[in-house]
Amino acid sequence: MSKKSNSLIILLLPLTILWSCITGPSDDKKSQKVAPSDYAYKIERAVSAEVSPVLNSTPHLLETESRIDKDNTRCKVVGVTDGDTLTCLSSEKVPIKVRLNQIDAPEHKQDFGKAAKKALSAYVFGKNVNLRTNGRDKYGRTIAEVYLDGTNINKAMVTSGYAWAYREYMIDNEYLELEAVARSKNKGLWSQPNPIYPSEFRHKERPRNVTKAIEPKVNISGGEFTCSGKRFCREMRSCIEAKFYLNQCGVRRLDRDNDGIPCESIC
Repeated sequence: MSKKSNSLIILLLPLTILWSCITGPSDDKKSQKVAPSDYAYKIERAVSAEVSPVLNSTPHLLETESRIDKDNTRCKVVGVTDGDTLTCLSSEKVPIKVRLNQIDAPEHKQDFGKAAKKALSAYVFGKNVNLRTNGRDKYGRTIAEVYLDGTNINKAMVTSGYAWAYREYMIDNEYLELEAVARSKNKGLWSQPNPIYPSEFRHKERPRNVTKAIEPKVNISGGEFTCSGKRFCREMRSCIEAKFYLNQCGVRRLDRDNDGIPCESIC
């Protein structure tokens, strides 16, 4: 190569370097740099697709857990006030005053008042129970159905004849049905000739006027008859129906002389 060619190369070399700096790397080098970035983006999207369902479900799970904690409180019964009121301690040792929901037990001064307290104590005292809560009453007590190993203690009290179905606050028809069975078998307070509805006793209303206060607000089946709100002998179609309303529905006004025979004009 001649000296002239060498001189030309020396002169062009700086220009080539400068041009390379201005135009940047070749297309091949560009593709080498972009490929790792594109791969990382695909990985990020795949992970996001796996994680998103879990993240989206978290608020629902938390809401469900919160509802369970609220509606099903676990506590240990440390005191029984009467047949429908108890006190228990939460796991944090916080006392909870509980009014058993949908039932009404005899008052202390009523017949079977003390027996009802003993019955409830026998069921739950010193035991761990679950509370299915339903707010608070005007006295600040927690309203709840009490469960022991899956058994509804509120219904057990009615079944054994130590509590009435609480008509004013009842939303579960089964309480009336359980009461009707206990009444027909003369269990507990139903062994009395004329038990007085506790709500009426508390309000010092005239005894045996209870039928108006406790007239069933829902139907309960009894074969061909149903407690559908009849209250008077003139509404009875037969003696059998009158006896059903007296014994199963608790319409005591049908037996004004308390001899166990309703509507004597047809019985």
